[in-house]
Amino acid sequence: MNLGAVFTPVGDFGSKLNLLQRMNPDTVRISQYWGGNPIFSYDQLQQIVNVVGTEVIIQSSERPSAQQALDQLNGVLSLIRNNSGKYFVFEIGNEPDQPPTDPLDPTYAGQLFVSAWQNCKNNVGDHADGRVPNLWYAINQPSSNASADYWNTFNAQGVLDAAEYATVHCYGDYNLCRDPSLGNSNPWKVYDWVHGARPGKPVKITEAGIGVPRLDANGVSQRGYDYVEGARVFGAPGNTADSICFYGLPDTGGDRRYNLTNTDMDELATRSPSYICG
Repeated sequence: MNLGAVFTPVGDFGSKLNLLQRMNPDTVRISQYWGGNPIFSYDQLQQIVNVVGTEVIIQSSERPSAQQALDQLNGVLSLIRNNSGKYFVFEIGNEPDQPPTDPLDPTYAGQLFVSAWQNCKNNVGDHADGRVPNLWYAINQPSSNASADYWNTFNAQGVLDAAEYATVHCYGDYNLCRDPSLGNSNPWKVYDWVHGARPGKPVKITEAGIGVPRLDANGVSQRGYDYVEGARVFGAPGNTADSICFYGLPDTGGDRRYNLTNTDMDELATRSPSYICG
């Protein structure tokens, strides 16, 4: 299981890069097209790639048309080609049921994301056809706030049969353990829907977080160890998740409860799970 963090567009670049390095990341998810326009320069993107061990996930804008997705992929294609030793994933879309825009109709959203993937695959290619040997694709799933009807309708548009990877977001109030009784607060909710519908579907967790850190007897946060524990259980035999990115490198600009700290990153660097999930 590859462990990493979400490189958000808000905040000081150098501080975020230094924080990312503290955890010795295997992967990273770069929010390159937040709001639709490129955020980081080529040189900044290369600096991020340089500190990551294995995998780089580059996120498209939240609601890309087929042409926008292709333009955005072309905007980072030289980076991908110039780093043939790294494994790149171009991730289409982000939580279609959530802001920044009003929730998209699930039929439209599924069709939009599939057409964006298809246009990229047809015009650029990927590892499968050999045109870009180190490129894979992913489509992001609805959030855990989505209803089962929304999720089913979205995926009825062929989403799970399109890109090689499904990407999901897994947030918990206190930990990343599976607990269906928690409803929308169950970190495993969307992963379990994907796994139930397509047991062999490869999954990447491109956002994960714990809102309220667990403290030890001295009041020190144990969230980093609990994040490693989340990676352990999601990566257990029988599951199909192979990477997890924790949200997010501060300042996230969103829910700041999830801002990663020096303590979080140092604990993550140990790759030592807390075993609180049993």
